[in-house]
Amino acid sequence: MGRKELTSPPPAGWYPDPDQVETQRYWTGSEWTDQRAPLPPKKESNVGVGIALAILLPFVGFIFGIVMLFRGFASGLGVMLLSMFSGALWATLILLLTSAGQSA
Repeated sequence: MGRKELTSPPPAGWYPDPDQVETQRYWTGSEWTDQRAPLPPKKESNVGVGIALAILLPFVGFIFGIVMLFRGFASGLGVMLLSMFSGALWATLILLLTSAGQSA
């Protein structure tokens, strides 16, 4: 027959309240208390800033994307890729304009 393993309860601390949405509740390690508090605010990723930088200043946008990745935002990879694409477009545009200016 299968053996039932005993698991220890989670340690004391604040956890999402199982009864109320957007609330946390204190767990003593053995039972819930009546202490409740709002959940802490969620981290914002500033994707809009990253996209603007990626298009207008590709090098800065690329660095911003790296920082976003290191802070745990998966959208940083998209910002980095957009920066690379935007940089290639800017480089192509500059090359076209300079070659057009030289031939005129």
